[in-house]
Amino acid sequence: MKEFLRRAFTENAALKTVAFILAVTLFILVRGDKETERNIPVSVAYVKPQDQTLLGDVPGSVEVRVRGPWTRIKRLDASDVDPILVDLTRAAEGELRIAEDLIHLPPGLRVASIKPD
Repeated sequence: MKEFLRRAFTENAALKTVAFILAVTLFILVRGDKETERNIPVSVAYVKPQDQTLLGDVPGSVEVRVRGPWTRIKRLDASDVDPILVDLTRAAEGELRIAEDLIHLPPGLRVASIKPD
């Protein structure tokens, strides 16, 4: 039995090594293209109007659901996303919704949803 195991690992070692490296590379390439999602907190900064009063609380951050390839999502850090700047001087009265175009993500990623923290 010992001889069988020794031969199984040592015979054609170069060919087995190349096959193993190709298998791992293929796994990473296929897994990297898989679409996935992740939640990250993004801070919100406001430009407040001086002649008006805010009647409600404004969130200091929002939770952004980001969608994209697994390899990019895995490397994404919340510090990679700039704070959202909301200009309340130009906002109409009523509830304010944060638009997806205010969030600047790294290339290859997109916003799936936004919700207050």
